[in-house]
Amino acid sequence: MELVFLTRHLTAPQDLSQYCLMTWHLDDRLDPEALEAAVAAVHARHQSLRTAFRVDPRPRAEVTDVPAPPLELLDARPTLDEAVVALRALFAEPLEPRDADLWRTALVPVTDRGGWLFGVLVHHIVFDGRSESVLARDLSDAYAGREPGPVPPTLAERTALTAAATAVTDPAARTARARQEFRDVPELRWPEPPGPGESGTRHLDRSVPGPLAAGLDVRGTALGASRFVVLLSAWADTLAEICGQRDFAVGVPVAERTLPELDRAVGCLIDVVPVRLRGAAAAGGDDGIRETGRLVHQAFGRGVVPFTAVAESATTTAGRPPVFQTLFALQDNPPPRLDLPGVVSTHLRQPYPALPLELHLEVWPDEDGALDMVLSHRREAVADVTARKLLDGFHDRLTCIAAGAL
Repeated sequence: MELVFLTRHLTAPQDLSQYCLMTWHLDDRLDPEALEAAVAAVHARHQSLRTAFRVDPRPRAEVTDVPAPPLELLDARPTLDEAVVALRALFAEPLEPRDADLWRTALVPVTDRGGWLFGVLVHHIVFDGRSESVLARDLSDAYAGREPGPVPPTLAERTALTAAATAVTDPAARTARARQEFRDVPELRWPEPPGPGESGTRHLDRSVPGPLAAGLDVRGTALGASRFVVLLSAWADTLAEICGQRDFAVGVPVAERTLPELDRAVGCLIDVVPVRLRGAAAAGGDDGIRETGRLVHQAFGRGVVPFTAVAESATTTAGRPPVFQTLFALQDNPPPRLDLPGVVSTHLRQPYPALPLELHLEVWPDEDGALDMVLSHRREAVADVTARKLLDGFHDRLTCIAAGAL
């Protein structure tokens, strides 16, 4: 994935889908100098945040001694929304992974609510969903002067740990089988064309309350399926009905943090696993859940197969992503809490400014047991009406599955 992001940066440095933005509202008891010192401490703690991704003579990662990013102080803004706009404007200049320019931090005073908006921008080449909570925890410990936890693995140690955890026998045969499976995946045909001039990224959201989410788990347990499988089965059924086809693939981001040492690391420790959903898997009901579970087990048990190797053999239309056009994610990472002594902190999740694929569906479990669903789509590829039908249909299916189990 690091190579994927490096290639994307070289070909499209302005592509906003490469950047991860986190924001928190912090009350007026914050000590900005202590926060800036915490940023410097975290920068020193994690080699990944000061790694240069070189191109010549071959792609490689090289740890540097580049200084920590400053905590930039912006002029006050009347509201949080205006503070977010100011942050995005400040962070608009592309980062440069080749020079270990990988992250930025800033504070914006907020007039109406008081306090500050704290923003962190990190390049995806060194960051993933699990990294959010790692970074927040380490910033909190450094700000508070608490003894930090065990040192995260160095870049070399992380490489060795990951290689040992993902080693497989006969990788060439596994790659050949994966290429064969995804060689002829049909493209998803969105039913309605986008309107003239539609562009940008739009986000829709719905929520499944805690009691119904518990019902999904009850149904899954009865069928020997995880929550993820139940959710993916419902999504496959929804796509099949709205798009009128029962053969397609989705991309599933998977954390490669199979060892405790890797849970302490900030880094891009993910892979995107394609899952081909067809036949019974896209038909819903108990049989759909069982078949989806079988296909998920098959995909995740395939072992490490570089996605680039799979994509090379896939047939695709110019201008469209290879293999799959949608991403499906169960975002069950720990929340990024800033625990700063004496400071009330609220994490404010920001929508993606751009997407690498045509449509993303993410399910976020909250602390009360509910499931928050966010559908994001490129408006020039997927019509707004199609996106709304997909999210409403997915919500309705989850409600029916859960109600039948309670």
